Amino acid sequence: MKTTIKLTDEQIETITKAEKEKLLKNFDIEVAKLKSKLDSDLAKLSSKYGNLTINIDDEIDEPKETIKFDYDLLKKLIDDGKTNKEIGVIMNYPNKTIGLRKNYLLNIKGKGKTESTKKVKK
Repeated sequence: MKTTIKLTDEQIETITKAEKEKLLKNFDIEVAKLKSKLDSDLAKLSSKYGNLTINIDDEIDEPKETIKFDYDLLKKLIDDGKTNKEIGVIMNYPNKTIGLRKNYLLNIKGKGKTESTKKVKK
């Protein structure tokens, strides 16, 4: 079981500049992985829901909830008509003394599936 420790500003200041840069780089890698997984899941859903796009924005102060992303969750969000969702990405590090959280806003935009009809020449 992983434990997440919320650090105070004073505790964060004690982390060296090199450590901060490493932590931020790790977040970027994790977000890239998350986006890749979401793109894959959205591709599976697009045949049913039309063209779907995502955008991950890191300007959120506090997420409402932390979500594990998977195919069923994406389907539920779309079925519920949710167009955006605040998420938290929690990272834990091997020394177990640092646990940081970075927040993102996930926007799921669906253009809707349209039925096309072909005119038949007589």
